[in-house]
Amino acid sequence: MLAFTVLLVGCSIKFVYNQLDWLIPWYLDDYVTINTNQAELLDERLNQYLYWHRREQLPLYAGFLDDIADAAQDNLTQQEMDQVFNRARDFLDDLLAELANPLADLMLLMDDQQVAELVSNLEERNQRYRQRFIETSEKAQRERRSENMQKIVKRWVAELNEQQVELIELWANSYHLLGEEFLQSRQKWQGELQALLQRDDRPGLARDQLVQLLANRPRPDGGEARRKYYANIELLKRLYLDLDRTLSSYQRSQLVRGLSSYADDFRELAATG
Repeated sequence: MLAFTVLLVGCSIKFVYNQLDWLIPWYLDDYVTINTNQAELLDERLNQYLYWHRREQLPLYAGFLDDIADAAQDNLTQQEMDQVFNRARDFLDDLLAELANPLADLMLLMDDQQVAELVSNLEERNQRYRQRFIETSEKAQRERRSENMQKIVKRWVAELNEQQVELIELWANSYHLLGEEFLQSRQKWQGELQALLQRDDRPGLARDQLVQLLANRPRPDGGEARRKYYANIELLKRLYLDLDRTLSSYQRSQLVRGLSSYADDFRELAATG
């Protein structure tokens, strides 16, 4: 949700963040219909979760963005880029670990009909994923990846020059397409979730099993798929470093100003509400 907010709504991040107490239930409603008692539990646990995130995580995000802004005053180094990716990964892991407990409590209250609804909706999204990332031609996928990356970079540094567009296109054409591998990992994860939720002893289910599953996001399995997955991460780091070296003084000032502005927003959000 944080990444979605930053990438899609730009300067309205404070407004959107303050609406998460109803945006998240609205989003979850696309997956399963919950009853009144479950809604009350969700409301209680979500408020606790958002309080934790606002008080403990947002100050860390602010410091993180300040560090990047300081480093971005000049050309970023490989070590600095590695640190950015590692800290972002750690933030995501912390989010999932904290969310797993209240989500497990909610899921253990679902009846058979709700479980069936959840399974059906997950499969429907798998079909959409297949259409977009597997059945679509490789050329179309790479073009879309290039277009999306250009939009993301432009949001941070304003208009791109010809060299920067070429770097992004080169990255998109070098990227290892892993649509099939990611779908397989999603389906495996969802199968394990379904098996847990359909156990006859679900009310007495070892809760730790469900929490552990929810805290671990799906990733490609197998040696070759895992190799390509990590190779893609390195390709993305290289793209950012290459783009960093092509920034004009105006683009760099835009980047630093944007990072600092988000850091200020996170600090303000952490201190209010």
